Amino acid sequence: MKSLLGTLVLAAVVTGCATPPEANKQTKLTIAILTEYQQAEGDFAAEHARSTAYLASIAAQRRKALEVHDQVVKDEVALMKAVAEPGAIAVHERVTTLVATVSQNAAARHTDSQLQADTVALLKPLPNTTAATDETKKALGKLLDGVPKEVRYRELKGYYDMAKKSLEDAKATLDQPAPAASSPSP
Repeated sequence: MKSLLGTLVLAAVVTGCATPPEANKQTKLTIAILTEYQQAEGDFAAEHARSTAYLASIAAQRRKALEVHDQVVKDEVALMKAVAEPGAIAVHERVTTLVATVSQNAAARHTDSQLQADTVALLKPLPNTTAATDETKKALGKLLDGVPKEVRYRELKGYYDMAKKSLEDAKATLDQPAPAASSPSP
C-alpha cells in the first residue's frame, strides 16, 4: 500500500506542479502582444498630441487672418471717407457692403470659436494605460514562473491526505466481514 501511495505522490509531483508548456507559450505571446500594444499606443498618443497642436495652430492663424482682414477693411473705409473723391461714395457703399459681410464672418468666427472649443474637448489627451498594462504583464509573467513551492506543497499534501484516507477506507471495507447470505424460506 505504501508503494502505491508513493507512486501516486510521485506522479502528482511530476505531472501537476509546473505550468503546462502551452500555457507558457500563450503567456509569452500575450506579454509580447501587450508590449507591442504599449508601443503602438505610445506612438498613437504622440501623433494625437501633434495633431491637436497642429489643429490649434491652424485655428489661431485663421483667427489672426480674420482680425487683420477686419482692420484692413476699416482702414480702407476711413481712407475713402477722408479722401472724398468723386465716386468715392460708390466705393464707400461697396465697402459698407463688404463690412456687413465681414460682420457676418465675425458671427461665423464665433461659431468657429465654439467649433474649436468642441474640437479641443473631443481631442483631450488620451488616458495613460501604461501602469495597468505593466501590471497585467507582471501578473502574466507569474504564470511563467510556475506554481510557487508553498502552493505545490499544500496541494500535494492535500492530495496525499485524500489518497491516504481513500486507501484506508478501502482497506477497512475489505477487512469487514461480508454479511451472511440469507437462505430463501421454504
